[in-house]
Amino acid sequence: VVSAHLESQVADMSDEIAYINHDIDDGIRSGLLTSKEMEQFTLWRKAKKRVLQKYGRAVASERLKSRIVSSMISMMIHDLCAATNKNIAKFRINTIDDARGYKGAIVAFSPAIRHELNILHAFLMKNFYENPKVAHKIKYGKKIVKSLFLHYFNNPKKLPLLFKQSIENGEPIEIVVKDYIAGMTD
Repeated sequence: VVSAHLESQVADMSDEIAYINHDIDDGIRSGLLTSKEMEQFTLWRKAKKRVLQKYGRAVASERLKSRIVSSMISMMIHDLCAATNKNIAKFRINTIDDARGYKGAIVAFSPAIRHELNILHAFLMKNFYENPKVAHKIKYGKKIVKSLFLHYFNNPKKLPLLFKQSIENGEPIEIVVKDYIAGMTD
């Protein structure tokens, strides 16, 4: 098995950084998570310490939370770059062919950050994603997406011209409708 292209590995890790931090920020803003709960995480505490050293204790509470999340993003990016550079040296990746031929991930977090992220993911799963208030919204969102799919599947003439042309060119209607709906969130 050949590993994913480096660009794909970078995109996957970038998505992880964006999603986890966005979800933490959303969780705090929604009141489903608290800053106090986040104090149990080393990454949060380190980010908070960096923010307080840079801006002092006069930072407003809401701004402090945003800056902590921003600092976490920065710390994760720096860790990802450092760990990836170590992997490049460790796996003797000197050329693009070396990277293409390597079986496994080259772009990765350090073991310490990966461990912390795994704990954060578990916490978010239990306290945010599976929260009844969030689950209700997810259920409602799925219902909307399903109704959109059925609407366009049963009424393909209502799709934009480019999508209608894809169907005319032999693309299966369910694929075209799925792609159209998926593009609504881009």
